Amino acid sequence: MKTLVLVSCIIAFAAALPAEDAVVPEQALFEAVDADFEATRTELEQLRVKGTSDKECRKLADATEDDVKASVKAQQDALDSIDKGEKCPSAHTSLVSAALKNLNKAKSDKKKADDAYDKAKKTKIDFGAFTYDQLTPGQCGSFFNQAVYKNVATSVKSAKAKVDMAAGSLTALQKAYDAAVADQKAAINKCHCDVKKLQKATLEKMNSDVKVANSKLYKKAADLRCLLDGTPASKCKVGAIPVVVPVNVTAATAAANCVPPGPTGVVSFHQFTGSETTCGYPYKGCVYKNGGKKGWNSGAVSTQWLKKDQYQASGYGFCATRGTLPSYSKYKREHAMIGLDAKGRHRYGSTYTMRCDESQNMQVYYGGSHRYTKAKGWKFGGQACIWISKGWVSFWTNSNSNGWMSSYSTKSNPKENYRVNVLMYSPFAVWDDVYWINKQPIKGSKGKPVMA
Repeated sequence: MKTLVLVSCIIAFAAALPAEDAVVPEQALFEAVDADFEATRTELEQLRVKGTSDKECRKLADATEDDVKASVKAQQDALDSIDKGEKCPSAHTSLVSAALKNLNKAKSDKKKADDAYDKAKKTKIDFGAFTYDQLTPGQCGSFFNQAVYKNVATSVKSAKAKVDMAAGSLTALQKAYDAAVADQKAAINKCHCDVKKLQKATLEKMNSDVKVANSKLYKKAADLRCLLDGTPASKCKVGAIPVVVPVNVTAATAAANCVPPGPTGVVSFHQFTGSETTCGYPYKGCVYKNGGKKGWNSGAVSTQWLKKDQYQASGYGFCATRGTLPSYSKYKREHAMIGLDAKGRHRYGSTYTMRCDESQNMQVYYGGSHRYTKAKGWKFGGQACIWISKGWVSFWTNSNSNGWMSSYSTKSNPKENYRVNVLMYSPFAVWDDVYWINKQPIKGSKGKPVMA
């Protein structure tokens, strides 16, 4: 009854406070209850009723923690026992050895054939004795028609044929050996990457299992010890749960590059709409609007995708030239855009877009909105590039004697897969020499960025 009166007084007191003080949380008046702590308190009381001493209860807390540590150690031992990359260097060894054995034999056969051919060419020919009237000045048929010469000539021809055959075999087996070495290199790298992936996945699962299985046990042990020591729940500290730690893989496994390579070479286009078409031979990475009327009605997208893990590892991008096809040199190359789009289809306003106009201005759009304009920033025949990396997208131009400059950058956290998207407004507008890059343009440099 006294408690009820006290609570009523507290409530009445709170209601009488000024309005600005009415938002004081209830926990300022009442201490929060730790349900797990109270459950352990109940269990401790039950143990004491049964005659269990505090010393025995403390041993129980220690044993609970020891069980958790033993469980984690068992998982750690299991992680230590799986492959760390030691076996990777032996991948495809037998295939490379067989290819090398065949190659060495081909080299030996080629040398033998060369030696036999040289020996055949140096064969001494005894034409025998001739009478004077059998010889005519300037005519050598008397010698070349003799069987002794023809026999040697046949031997030389046969030896030359064997040289050619041995050379062909050597070339083929050299290619086979080179391919085996390349396959081995790829297999070894894949092995290292598989080890990395397995180690990472196993570690994450083990620690997830540890957290689920042992967090309550570890807290119960801490709560029990606090109750025995008289420590209130608000001051009871729970130590960090032991976790499985990463193991040391081999140096080669740790150094392995496991990021899949990005697209390389010139950008190839498809899904042409409107009057958009490829420029054709000899132009590469080139598309244009073949006539039609003005309007954003002609476009295409790249056949290659730039994947998230490819550009987030160390950056990636593409460059494009405001092209001028000789057949249409009289036309102004106005109003066209090119960029990276996550939708996989041509559309107005790519995710990250460079747009040019007849005044040779370079404009930046992303998220469908205009962000920046560089006056005279993109001359006809000039290049511009988009570079995308983890956390950043940069737009590069090379429009004056200062060389390459980052005209605009945005910290927009790109996290999609992208394709190059083009869209043309003006008839005969051209994008030429569109190609992928895996190194960012160098500030102040004058040449073309290197193609990936």
